[in-house]
Amino acid sequence: MTDGFIDFFSDEYLEHHGVKGMRWGVRRPPKSYYNSDGSLSKKGQRRVTRLNKKLSSTNAAISKNQAKIQELHSYKNTKKAQKLDIKLKKKEIKRAKLDKKVNQARMNRELYDVGPTRRQQKAMKKAYKLDNSISKLKRKQNKALLKADKLEYKTAKKQERARRLSEELKILNTPRPINTKTKRR
Repeated sequence: MTDGFIDFFSDEYLEHHGVKGMRWGVRRPPKSYYNSDGSLSKKGQRRVTRLNKKLSSTNAAISKNQAKIQELHSYKNTKKAQKLDIKLKKKEIKRAKLDKKVNQARMNRELYDVGPTRRQQKAMKKAYKLDNSISKLKRKQNKALLKADKLEYKTAKKQERARRLSEELKILNTPRPINTKTKRR
């Protein structure tokens, strides 16, 4: 071997894959959490009560977020959303009518190298303004849905946290086996 270089394909390389029966990502609670008879010590009991409090607050936050998400998804059916839809449709119809004039001006410029007439210029300005107002309306329309998506993401994170907390509680609540082996001298 050369200086500081390990050849991964040689037999001299030592690999460690853990202990047989080990579950990756699951930590064993410290020995200070248990008494010698396998029951929880005061420190262990405090840890369990803290975890229970965290779990209950996380579950409360999850249920609150889910209620908000349903409220935001029901936004589609409100009168305000319906009015926005009607405004949006009207503006899109106007934009479609202006497209004829705008396209004619573009074709004149490409084919004949002629600038747009005053009517075409006005139509282009109106189309630009309409595009801006349409995009604003669409942003308003999607605002509630974006909030719902963000809340769903946060809720998923909290659900993962609750799962981890309940897993840790489950591990803590299982009694630790008593070590009956005696040391040989």
